[in-house]
Amino acid sequence: MQDEKRDRMCKIAILCGSKALVIKRSKYVWYHPGRWDVPGGAAEPGESNQRAAARETFEETGFEADSSELSLINSQWKMRNGKPVDRFCFALHVDEEFEPKLSFEHSEYSWLEVDDILDDDGLNLPSFYKDCLKSCLVNVELF
Repeated sequence: MQDEKRDRMCKIAILCGSKALVIKRSKYVWYHPGRWDVPGGAAEPGESNQRAAARETFEETGFEADSSELSLINSQWKMRNGKPVDRFCFALHVDEEFEPKLSFEHSEYSWLEVDDILDDDGLNLPSFYKDCLKSCLVNVELF
């Protein structure tokens, strides 16, 4: 059973062929401004991890992901601001690249080759999400 007292971050690695969607956090947000990320965010109490990932992805990109189509590819917990946080990353394969409708939280997006994302330290993508993308390459049966 999920510990409802712990925060949960639920993200989606959205892939189209060998490319993944990454979004850049706006310079106006308080947490990691200017950092590249994958869509998603915090779960609300009582919300499933898949539903939270789909809802947050819609809020950030305007893309409606079907939560029943998400495949869990990685999870971990970490300390964030002195509190334990559970992180979940799901994979979703789409047939075509789309243009996200970014929220105020993000300023840019890009569809990049996963190999390039893994090799580019300039993106400053957190290692957990790089590991998730790497898992997507290894676990091709997810798609």
